[in-house]
Amino acid sequence: MRHVGNLPREIRGWLAERQLQVSDQIHMPGDLFAANHGWRITHAPGRLGLEGREYRDPRFDQCRKPSPAPAPATAGEHRIRSTTDIELGA
Repeated sequence: MRHVGNLPREIRGWLAERQLQVSDQIHMPGDLFAANHGWRITHAPGRLGLEGREYRDPRFDQCRKPSPAPAPATAGEHRIRSTTDIELGA
């Protein structure tokens, strides 16, 4: 496909449109499955001018969120002492 740049604009447009149609047909089963399950569908560049797809289940994003930091101790609460805070008696 090295010589695509030499083709007239109308032919390049027609060819690009056909490639998108072929990509959509190829990925239709996966797109339907992902859409029915609420997954995010991302169009990505593929080989030979065809588009690829990336599917992402949003539940994976929940696993990656960091847990909140513990709140600092307030008056009336006890701080857990580390072993370096404890004096050992003889």
